[in-house]
Amino acid sequence: MIRRRRAAAVAVLLLAVGGLLIFVLLPRAGTDAATARGGVILSVPGGRNLSLTEAEARRIVAGSRPLPVPSRRVAVRGDARIIYRLDRRSARRELAGRLASDSGSVSVVERPVSVTIRAPVVKQVYPNNCETAALQMLLATRGVEQTQRSLQSRLRRDGPLDPRTARDGTKVWGDPKQGFVGRVEGGGVAGGFGVYGKPLIALADRWVEAVNLSGTQPSAIYRRLLSGHAVLAWTALADGPYETWRGPRGEPVTVNWGEHTVLLRGLTGGRLIVNDPLTGERLTWTKAEFEEKWALLGRRAISA
Repeated sequence: MIRRRRAAAVAVLLLAVGGLLIFVLLPRAGTDAATARGGVILSVPGGRNLSLTEAEARRIVAGSRPLPVPSRRVAVRGDARIIYRLDRRSARRELAGRLASDSGSVSVVERPVSVTIRAPVVKQVYPNNCETAALQMLLATRGVEQTQRSLQSRLRRDGPLDPRTARDGTKVWGDPKQGFVGRVEGGGVAGGFGVYGKPLIALADRWVEAVNLSGTQPSAIYRRLLSGHAVLAWTALADGPYETWRGPRGEPVTVNWGEHTVLLRGLTGGRLIVNDPLTGERLTWTKAEFEEKWALLGRRAISA
């Protein structure tokens, strides 16, 4: 009796193991089934996988069936809304290659084509603090709330408040590469000028990791925007007037008195969305307009 029970238990165990092996080894529905039939797995951005039979894949390659993916995808990353365009043409080419090799998977490639980044529109409170007003807007896109007055008070300064004249008659003043130059509220004998990227990066680094984009190509600015990051850029109000003076360390300092900064917070339809702290308004520029204004200030920009 005991032997018969043991034999029955062994038989049940063997049946269970055999069933498990059959389940593991047989092709499953969806991804593995399509591969087993010589089909193709279509990997779609956003984490979806589509299983195509060989016949379905061949009809797509031949153009008799549309690719079963949308033409675009919208993603929200923090304060940024990014629109991606899916490259159907390259997907068909890769699909044809996978069919020639019998099986495999195809990843549908996408690229960002449009972005809008939520940012407050701030008007500068002093005649010469467009940089800290723009920085306030940039930090806000990263969830950091700071006022432009607070930022200005923490910003590094360089050189005397007002320019002085050396014995040889040379004008001596600050270097905007090292700190804010002049009077932020204007007045005095020369008013104020402003500041460039290095001191502003040092200030921004207190709360976020700032990125220096100065000296790059316009394409780097657009890529940064399309990745969901706003850009603070130095742009000229005019082509001059220009002036050269000597910095506190004896270095020559040449400036464009049309110096200004804005926040780039979007790129859509080939046009840039711009927050201008001078007027407290949102503007739109063509790429050509931006690139001309940006070049006149030496292609300076930072991001966060």
